[in-house]
Amino acid sequence: MSSPEFDLPTIRRHALRLLSRRAHSHHEMERKLLRHYDREPVAAVLEDLKDRNLLDDDALAEERALMLCRRRLWGPQRIGSDLRRLGISAKIVARAIDRS
Repeated sequence: MSSPEFDLPTIRRHALRLLSRRAHSHHEMERKLLRHYDREPVAAVLEDLKDRNLLDDDALAEERALMLCRRRLWGPQRIGSDLRRLGISAKIVARAIDRS
């Protein structure tokens, strides 16, 4: 799994690199980071990102639903399925679809 040289700043840089490419749900980010690092430091980094509003499932869901709806790519069911695939809770998905 991880080795001792991986500390919180290393994990944080990895997470920020992922976020610089696109927004990620909490679930996605956790899954990707756990491939390389242990659970405890990953949880600490995710909590820090959430506190800094860099990891926000509500905003991600609303933004993605609105974008897909405005471009008329998908209907509500397909948007909901896509958001759930990202690991976003059903409650947040429903709220995002209602707002789009």
